[in-house]
Order: sequence, then C-alpha cells, then structure tokens
Amino acid sequence: MATINEKVASSTKWTFITEVMAKLVNPISNMILARLLAPEAFGVLATVLMILSFADMLADAGFQKYIIQKEFKDDLEREQSTLVAIWSNIALGFVLWIGVFVFQDKLASLVGNPGLGNVLAIAGIAIPLTSISSVQLALLRRNFNFKALFIFRLCVIIVPLLITVPLAYLGYGYWSLIIGHIAAQALLAITVTKYSEFHLRLYYNVNQLLDMLSFSIWTLIESIAIWLTSWIDIFIVSSFFTAHYLGLYRMSMVAVNGLLAVVSGAIVPVLYSALSRLQTDNEKFVDMFYYILKRTALMVIPLGIGLYVYKDLARSILFGAKWYEADTMIGLWGLTSCLTILYCHFCSELYRAKGAPKVSFLAQILHMAFLIPVMYYFSRSFEDLVYVRNLARLQFIVVHFILVYFFFKVSPVRMFTITLPYIGSGVIMACFAYYSRSMISNVFYDYASIPLCVLLYFGCLYFIQPERKMLGEVIKKRSLY
Repeated sequence: MATINEKVASSTKWTFITEVMAKLVNPISNMILARLLAPEAFGVLATVLMILSFADMLADAGFQKYIIQKEFKDDLEREQSTLVAIWSNIALGFVLWIGVFVFQDKLASLVGNPGLGNVLAIAGIAIPLTSISSVQLALLRRNFNFKALFIFRLCVIIVPLLITVPLAYLGYGYWSLIIGHIAAQALLAITVTKYSEFHLRLYYNVNQLLDMLSFSIWTLIESIAIWLTSWIDIFIVSSFFTAHYLGLYRMSMVAVNGLLAVVSGAIVPVLYSALSRLQTDNEKFVDMFYYILKRTALMVIPLGIGLYVYKDLARSILFGAKWYEADTMIGLWGLTSCLTILYCHFCSELYRAKGAPKVSFLAQILHMAFLIPVMYYFSRSFEDLVYVRNLARLQFIVVHFILVYFFFKVSPVRMFTITLPYIGSGVIMACFAYYSRSMISNVFYDYASIPLCVLLYFGCLYFIQPERKMLGEVIKKRSLY
C-alpha cells in the first residue's frame, strides 16, 4: 500500500499537470478576451460571480470538507454519507436558484449593477449545476484520485476557447462570459456524474444529515467568513467605482492568482488531504506541514516577487496596452499573494485538517474587523484602494501566526525561518532586475533579464548548504514533493 508521502507525490504530480494545463489555456483565453472585451464586461461578471459563489457556498453547507476530513467506520457509511450530501446539495442548489430568480432586481442593485437582474437570473442556473458535481469531486480528493480530477478539470478548461471567445468575437459582450460559465458548469456536472467511480443512486437519511450538519455547521460558518473576506473588496469597489475599475481590479487579481496557482494550486488540495490522514499523529502532522511549506516557498516566492518587478511587462502580455491602470494591482497583488499563500492559506488548511473550523472562522472575523473599516475610510481613489487592500493582507498574516501558535503550537518563527532563504534570494533577484532595467531601457532586455533573474535566484540558494541539498533532491526526483 502506498505511503502518505507517495500519495502526496503522486497527487501533486497530477494537480501540477492540471494547473499547468489550466495556466496554458486560461491565460490564452483571457489574453484574447481582454482584447475583445472592455474592462466593464469583466466588472459585470465579477458581481455575478460574487452572488453565485455565495449561493454555491450555502448549497454546499460544508459537506465537501466533511467528506474529505471525516474518518468513516466503513465503506458503506462513506457511501451513504456521500449520497446524503449530494442530494442535499442539489436540493439546496435549486432552492437558491429560485431565490436568485425571485430577488434578481434587488440583488443586482445591491452589487452595483441595477437593471441587470435578468443577467443574474440566467446565470443562476449554474448554482444547481455546481451542486451536482461538488461532493463527488470532494470524494475524489479524499481518495487522492487527482488523475480523475485532472480529466474533469480539463473539460472545464477548454470551454472558454470553444464557447466564450467565439461569442465575444461576435459581439455578445458580458453575455459571452456568462454563457461560458454556465456551459463549463454544465459540462462538469455531466462528465462527473457519467464517468465518476462513484455511482449515484437514490438514498437519503435525515439522521445522517443531522450528524453531518453537526460537523459542517462550523465549516459553513467559516466558509461564509472566508467568502466575506474574499469578496468584500469586490463589493466595495462596485459600490465606490464604476464597472471599468471593478474589471481592472478583478481581472488583475484573477490573473495573478492563476499564475501563482501553477504551484500553490497543485499542492493546497493535496495538503488538506494529506494532513487529514495524519491528524492523529501530531509529530508527523507538523513535519508534513513544514515539509510542504518549504518546498512550495521555493517556487511561489520568486513568482510573486517577479510579478512585482515585472508588473508592466506582465500586464502588457496578459491584457494589452488599454489595461495600463492595472499595473499597480498586478504588482502588489503578486507580492502579497506569495506571502499569504504560505502564511495564510497553509494555516487555514491546517485548521481544517485538524477538524477546527472555529479557529479559521476566528481568523476571518479578526481580519474582516480590520479590513472593512480600513478599506471604507482610506480608499479615496482606485490606487489608494489597491494599496490599502494589499497592506491589509499583512495583518491577516499576523492573525494566522498568533492563532496557529496558540491553538496548535506550530511555530510562526520556524514558518518564517524555513522560508527566509527564498525571501532573501528573491530580494537579491528583485534588486538586480530593478536596477538593470532602469539602466537598460530596452524591451528586448526586459525579456532577456527574466532568465538571468531565475539563474541568480537559484544561484543564491546554491550557496546555502541546506538549500543546495534540497535542490539536489528536487532535481534527482524531478518533483518538488
């Protein structure tokens, strides 16, 4: 039987392939769409997704985390619990879609798009579609079947190229984005239901539902807090600024998150599954946490710092010249994201793996208590809002450091020290890039300097003995994990 480390390595390989595929196709799609559509279209999509994501979260009710984290007594209990979760999700999904349809105009006005209630009503069909597949995908993650997840995710990845881009070219504006989103969720629901190893059948047990809710209620509350933290800035931007600036803000965030997810997106789902299997052995649990943190930092930190230094070049490649106002957001979001992935996202997965969603909920509440008033009172211009939002993420890091130490005795000092060599090497790389680009103002050198920065970064690590050893292991295994 494969060990947990072998499962992590295999799963990470498939999630990495998935993310690479996504980052090959999605950026191409976005690059094309950014040149076909105005930022306003992406602003409309952002407000729609804000409503849909909240509905999806309520429909899930925390059942995904329950299926992944719960230690079932046998296969029958696991199967029955999965069926109860699926049918509950589907029922909630349809109820929420009806709610969106009934209150479409009020919801559209609430998110800053009055008169676009019909857009919300039509887009709402994605809610029950997502409910059909969400729990089955969680079961695959529990079983470390990331090869199947890769296949299903691939179906979603190709939709923008096949549907959204042609519709945008034909002049359908934001409708091309809405239709593409619905089509992607429909295709995912169909493929997961037809080809998943789990066979859907009629079964329901209210007692099992109540048992699941006793676990998942705090997970749901935590998810609501996370949703508020993730989307409150979108709500504020939509309230204070036009759809143009909302599009700039949201697309910059999505682009940066997508680039960093090439690394983090491959390991965060695996991290939760791996830690959940080790939750009863605290020593191995903590060692696995540090092990994955260190190796993720190796790639995430230079990517984040590189985005900050080359923000103008990244924007030009991703979106084109008319999106020049997005430079600051791209740079700062890249810089702060590499830190929040390591010091926030990893801690959140630790809380969930330990079955302690209350701690994650507390982290979100403490962050929101700081984030909301700061953004409201200090965001007098779009640029001010960008700076304030990114600085607020540093407070979130401090919150997680405090909680992870007091509740789980995981050392924030060690978390920082094991990533310090990569931060230091990244700073040296950034200084070289900044001063060399200021001295040689040439677009060809801009591109040529990127591989030079990569060589400098890994060259600095080579002179640190522990890092040299780890780099040798990575090269030998041809895998980070």
